[in-house]
Amino acid sequence: MRSEAGNSMIAAILGILFGALGILNYLFPLNHMPVPDGPHKVGFRSFEVTNPEPIGVAGISYSDSTKIGLDIWYPADEISDYERKGWIDNDPIIFEGFEIMTGYPKGLFEHLYRVRTNSFIGAPPSMNSSGWPIIILLLGWSSISELHTSLAESLASSGYLVAGIEHPGACAVVTFSDNNVYYFLGNDLLDGLPEGTRENKLRFLSEYLSRDIDYVIEFLKEMNEDPYSDFYERLNMEDIGLYGHSGGGSVALRYALANEEVPMVLADPTLEGFTIQELVSGLSNPVLLMTSSEWESGVNGEFLSVVSKDSAK
Repeated sequence: MRSEAGNSMIAAILGILFGALGILNYLFPLNHMPVPDGPHKVGFRSFEVTNPEPIGVAGISYSDSTKIGLDIWYPADEISDYERKGWIDNDPIIFEGFEIMTGYPKGLFEHLYRVRTNSFIGAPPSMNSSGWPIIILLLGWSSISELHTSLAESLASSGYLVAGIEHPGACAVVTFSDNNVYYFLGNDLLDGLPEGTRENKLRFLSEYLSRDIDYVIEFLKEMNEDPYSDFYERLNMEDIGLYGHSGGGSVALRYALANEEVPMVLADPTLEGFTIQELVSGLSNPVLLMTSSEWESGVNGEFLSVVSKDSAK
């Protein structure tokens, strides 16, 4: 009798455990990244790019980093000896950054590194192609570049180099080789800027962050011209486009107003801080505009209408 009771208890415990695992698997599924359909494999590397003019924000006692993060995806051929990248790095600091940014326990994010991508860390660039066009990813406020992994892999497999810029304080978390860590500043950053309207503060931020684009272009140019670089003469520095999502769309627009030949893809761009006049008179770039219904109302709807009409001229 005692043995039967013990077996029943074990069976009940196992049933509860398997049930819990089933629920967790349902709530937190591990769906791997879709395989891109381009002819190339995909390599991945991270770099640190110098920010020569970091700002300080006295209102929150914040000094910006002298570096920005840069993740790149690129065409590769040989991947057999290289580590496949997880979607999110298995780094407690990153999970802590997600917790700070979302307010949810970091344990909810700790399984994400198990999601498999199609990118291989440090794989040598393809030697069977060159002249790669460049797409610069400008992230939404509080985002990280890996959230765009599927898009980046699709483009890289088709012969593009994709560069995701991670600016400290504007992303969920950015870490550097010197062990400095920068968490998302949130609305504290806007509140800490000198007195002014919200629109003026957003204009200042988009102008400041748009400088990163030139820093990254110069970094890629030097890499392309360095005979000792793996990327020597692989890039087409005359064919550069921007992809900006949400706050990154605002940064792309700000850069485009001063660089009229740069094509852009804008996904639900934040348009506070712009005037209709400057969009009508100053924006002549080729633009592919993608919006969701939530963004097609109020001030965004008015501005988006102007952007689409003006860019179609």
